[in-house]
Amino acid sequence: MSKSGALEHIVAIGASAGGLEALQQLLGNMPELKNTAFIIAQHLSPTHKSHLVDLLSRVTKLKVLEAKNGLKLSSNHIYITPPDADISVEEQKIILKKPKSSIGPKPSVNVLFQSISKVPDVKIIAIILSGTGKDGAEGLKSFDENRSFVIVQDLESAKYDGMPASAIETGLVNAILPPENMGEEILRFLDGERINETTTKSEKLEDIGQFSTLFSSVDSVNKIYQRKAGKSIHEVRFSAFHPKIIKPQKTVSMSSKKETTLEQQVKETLFQTYEHPYVIIDSEFEIKEVFGDVRLFLSLKSGNIQVNLINMVNPELKIELRRLLSAISTSRESVWGDIKKFNLYDKDYYVRLSIRPLSSDKDENSYFMV
Repeated sequence: MSKSGALEHIVAIGASAGGLEALQQLLGNMPELKNTAFIIAQHLSPTHKSHLVDLLSRVTKLKVLEAKNGLKLSSNHIYITPPDADISVEEQKIILKKPKSSIGPKPSVNVLFQSISKVPDVKIIAIILSGTGKDGAEGLKSFDENRSFVIVQDLESAKYDGMPASAIETGLVNAILPPENMGEEILRFLDGERINETTTKSEKLEDIGQFSTLFSSVDSVNKIYQRKAGKSIHEVRFSAFHPKIIKPQKTVSMSSKKETTLEQQVKETLFQTYEHPYVIIDSEFEIKEVFGDVRLFLSLKSGNIQVNLINMVNPELKIELRRLLSAISTSRESVWGDIKKFNLYDKDYYVRLSIRPLSSDKDENSYFMV
């Protein structure tokens, strides 16, 4: 046990576009955390003065100050990284350095995370809020899961979901929450009240929906979920599957309801006339069967092989796919996306994603055709 007032916990926060509002919600609803220091790496323009100290001081009773090189971390303080600097921590002291490259986000969330992972004798809470790009995701890999806890802003509340989504895809996230609910979850972690250090409770979602590849249900009534261990590849079947007949009038268009031009009607007819390649997925988005040539749309990644559709789909189609999967999880009716252009090997292609629910005589699980 540390002496009273001695630093026991570090909360490191990474944010970019849309991060100010998320930071205000997070800190404005933060319960009292004893012996805890906060460090914020908010992407900033290197040529403009930051006003974060003033703006965040209005929503919290904690002391908010700009980080200074060599300053020792103190409990109940929030340290804001100044513009055009990377922040790291060595022996509980702040280290500010000029970024090595003029390209890339500044300050680097990865640099912050990687440095605090080496600070001994403290528990670490890493938080990734709204932002574009992937900063922070790589840094999560440096943490010791026995003394760290990772929280990511849920994609629904994030103004920009690039950073949260990239973090989620690492499989290293413990909780996905709106910022105003994160404080209580941190308190539960520090008090040792969590079921284990790889569970998450969502206050906002009725189920885990699109994150079912990462979490399994522990208590559906109280919305408590547990992160899944990595899975090896399973057999992908190429046998016949019997789809449920979908009546045209039940199709839900994801496009806005408005009058269409003759050209648009021709495109609609072409997309609905010819046979397309497709895959069958289960409720966890794992591919069960493959039909036709899907190489334009799906690819295997290096590392441990998995056949999760979201992980395999062309990156330019990933957002559209997530949107449609979320919609059909709620409606259980066929959904159609917009016509999208994507590039592969310097050539442009056009595709329209659609997802339909299927039924099987032998399986009680939910299946979908994409």
